[in-house]
Amino acid sequence: MWDSDASFAKGSRDETICNSFVLSLLATLTTTLPAAAQTPALPEAQAQAIAREAYLYFYPLVTMDVTRKQLINTEPGKVSAGP
Repeated sequence: MWDSDASFAKGSRDETICNSFVLSLLATLTTTLPAAAQTPALPEAQAQAIAREAYLYFYPLVTMDVTRKQLINTEPGKVSAGP
């Protein structure tokens, strides 16, 4: 169960979930390229730049969703900030 008072501190469960999501997303995107459309391997620096951009794009989205879930996770019958 989500703890609505939990912080999003470095090394926390939420950060681990976000990092796992981003890594699995990147792995999925890199392994689902069609075999017929193979391209030459990217230089390491370019691959790191792409990974950095993807992380910077998706991290706020995942963080926002985790925060939303924490805010609306209340016991039935209690008044909360969520719907």
